[in-house]
Amino acid sequence: MTSMEAGSPNEQEIERLLRSLQGIASARVSTDGRGRILAIHILALPTFHPKQVVRNVESAMSAGLGIMLDRRVISVAQMQDGAVFS
Repeated sequence: MTSMEAGSPNEQEIERLLRSLQGIASARVSTDGRGRILAIHILALPTFHPKQVVRNVESAMSAGLGIMLDRRVISVAQMQDGAVFS
């Protein structure tokens, strides 16, 4: 779990950052009542291996928002080649 303090980015801002990463089609962040990140769910294109997607998410959260994550809160579902997402 990771704590977000007052003035830190909200769920929508985090999701927007994650969706901007190459290979990510969709992102959803779940927090508890205190703003701690409980889970990050990623729907990824088959561009990168899921482990690379997790590393990219960790790096983006750290560099872009200053939030350090435990990689166990990140889940990745990967789309198959040829799948359509709109």
